[in-house]
Amino acid sequence: ALTESTTANCSSLPTTVTFTEGTAITTAVVDNLCATDLTTYDLTISINGGQTPYTFSNTTYTITPAAGNNYVVSGIANNTNATFTITDANDCVLDANFAAVNCNCPAVTAPVTNSTAYCEGSTPTALSATAPPTDYIVTWYSQSTGGTALATGETYTPSTAGTYYAAFTNPTNNCESPRTAATLSINPVAAAPTIVAPAPYCSGAPISPLTASNTGGTITWYSDADLTNQVATGNSFTPSAPAVGTTATYYATETSAAGCVSTPAS
Repeated sequence: ALTESTTANCSSLPTTVTFTEGTAITTAVVDNLCATDLTTYDLTISINGGQTPYTFSNTTYTITPAAGNNYVVSGIANNTNATFTITDANDCVLDANFAAVNCNCPAVTAPVTNSTAYCEGSTPTALSATAPPTDYIVTWYSQSTGGTALATGETYTPSTAGTYYAAFTNPTNNCESPRTAATLSINPVAAAPTIVAPAPYCSGAPISPLTASNTGGTITWYSDADLTNQVATGNSFTPSAPAVGTTATYYATETSAAGCVSTPAS
């Protein structure tokens, strides 16, 4: 009980004062959700005890009521703790501190690439990579790390030979897998074969074969300059006899082991 005394030491009648102890404010994490760009995350928390309504201070986050005793805390920077003060209707205070959520990029397996080659003087052929996982695309680079993207898509045709690199990338959050090399090679074209033509022959006499020298490839013979009518393969070729008084011209090319065809010789 409380009493009041005057300067004359006279005391008032006692008054009863009742103190009621409120319940402590408690919190718990219900869920978390990373933003699509992985730079921030949201926490769903439950608040119990104390006396509603609650107010929040010492924070830059947006805190909004949800179902039941839950609240959503939005805009927390990735990999940082969420801290703020909760005050209830009785001015009881809780300094809340929630552990950081890691919204770093998930591990993604590198693509499998296919190297290729083309013949000197021809159009370069496309490099290729395996299909990306959901939400990812294939991105091509000229270096194994860093640098600027050259192109996107499962195939890429460089303008020149060299080593290029493919990665799976997520355009929304910029997450990227390790890069895999793919090489575009250029194969040289063999020199045109050297043909040794036989001397003129007499009508009715055996025809000597035409011969051509090569540098390790395969000789192919044609009867036309457009190389559309193939008549033989190999280093020598015995043509049919032309009409008396006429000549026939044949053309030979060399195809390398890489499939590159030389200019024709006649």
